[in-house]
Amino acid sequence: MKKILITACSCLLMLAGTTSSGAALPQTDLFQDLNPGPSGSDVEAFLPIGDQLWTSANSGQTGYEPWIVGKSKLNLVTDISPGLASSDPGVSAELNGMIYFAASDPDHGRELWRSDGTSAELVKDIYPGPEDSFPQNLVTVGNRVFFSAADSVNGRELWQVDAGGASLVYDINPGLPSSSPAFLTSFTGKVFFQAYTPTHGQELWSSDGVTTGEVADLYPGGGSSQVSQLAVAGGNLYLAAYLPATGIELYKSTGGVPTLVSDVEPGASSSYPDSLTAFGDKVVFRAHTMATGDEPWISNGTGATQIADISPGADASYPGNFTILDGTVYFTASTPDLGVEVYRSDGVTADLAGDPIPGKFGGAYGLKGIDGNLYFAASTPEYGSEPWILDGSGSRMIRDLLPGPEGSYPTGFAAHGDGVLFGADDGTHGLEPWFMHPDREVKLALLGKRLGVSKKGFAGLKLACPANEANGPCISKITVATRKPVRVKGKRRKVTLSRKSIRVLTGNTGTARLNFSRANIRLLLKQPAARRVLVTVKVRDKAGNKRTVRKRYLLGRPA
Repeated sequence: MKKILITACSCLLMLAGTTSSGAALPQTDLFQDLNPGPSGSDVEAFLPIGDQLWTSANSGQTGYEPWIVGKSKLNLVTDISPGLASSDPGVSAELNGMIYFAASDPDHGRELWRSDGTSAELVKDIYPGPEDSFPQNLVTVGNRVFFSAADSVNGRELWQVDAGGASLVYDINPGLPSSSPAFLTSFTGKVFFQAYTPTHGQELWSSDGVTTGEVADLYPGGGSSQVSQLAVAGGNLYLAAYLPATGIELYKSTGGVPTLVSDVEPGASSSYPDSLTAFGDKVVFRAHTMATGDEPWISNGTGATQIADISPGADASYPGNFTILDGTVYFTASTPDLGVEVYRSDGVTADLAGDPIPGKFGGAYGLKGIDGNLYFAASTPEYGSEPWILDGSGSRMIRDLLPGPEGSYPTGFAAHGDGVLFGADDGTHGLEPWFMHPDREVKLALLGKRLGVSKKGFAGLKLACPANEANGPCISKITVATRKPVRVKGKRRKVTLSRKSIRVLTGNTGTARLNFSRANIRLLLKQPAARRVLVTVKVRDKAGNKRTVRKRYLLGRPA
């Protein structure tokens, strides 16, 4: 039975900025307006390569080119396709401090490039001239990067980069026809992958860069076992494969012939294992049965068990986005009552981890575990798609970057320094990089320069708690005092004229109603110097940040 950990009431309270336990939200600011104006640089993903973050972006002065994330800004690696044309860098792997990736230029087409983060160079024009070899599925294995690429002689085959440069590993399907290697995965010092030959169909192959061979003709003859979804866990290579007797089911290999782990949907029907993800020494995945639909499953290599029937009966919950964080697997799943929400599991049972919006309109995606917290995008009717966090206090929206129901559609959460980098569109800057970091400062602004005072001794002081104050409200204690000493009962001293406390919600402007005593009204009427005041505000937020704000004002003559 599922436990509902987050109630509708608690979710609404969390939207105020902190949970009832006072847990602080991160501060969220624009990291860089790389392409000034509403067009945006279209930064969607940040890929960790070594100790660097790699991305593709359009600055407006270049097309989509490779960029490296610095401490406080993005740095262009090189303009591979000069001017406003784009090289569209993608599919990356790291080897010996170099980043290998596919990119396009007018002279060579789409080929393999490499960079040390400061410049870039073509590794090899595999398909000579402006034609594309279209490198795909890059994976690092030991001192090699394996990938698939096409040329005019061998078709699409397995290639590698090592100390000697880029070279064809083996022409698996001889001549121009392609073996189309796919699902390249590092395991036991080799690359394992799916490849096609007319004799054996699509089967499991492996290579160490010197010796390449078929691991097994799992579906003997010209039929294909359609090997896919490769994942490594607990010394096993897990994969989905097809046989007529069992359909598409979960298999494993220790480097040799794959064996059936479990016929999850018995007989010739298929369970279609998908989204295989290592979870300790086990693997979690999505699988389908006629009885329960698509639900989360787990295997230790000796069998497979359904973790939970999240959407009871034959209705499917379609679990996905499996993300491992601190010994727990988090994932998204859907039910008719709640929509798409975040669930968590220890591998035995599953619980609802956070219900950002009660009811069927919930929508969560893009899960990423960083420093003990789960970051994701969630969509609600009131706020649209915005960044959320799930921590020990529950789930809550971090900030409504694009106010209203449209949403900023955050994407590509990645650790950077002491915070989290991601892409979002706030409606003003377009899709640009944003940065979440620990909130160490409370923000408050005092508005205006003059304060009118009524004859009864009231004045309105406006204070703004900005939208980027992560842990509002701004809780303020106000003191209004004469700027310089004034004469009172024969002595000169600074006089405190008024005190007031006020709470201003994040993104709002509040008016503190200041009250001046009769004696202070007389002072303001008799001594113009007393109307030159210093307003001091001691402000704090719910994260415990404190600050003192001071500003000079001129009070009007009470009237």
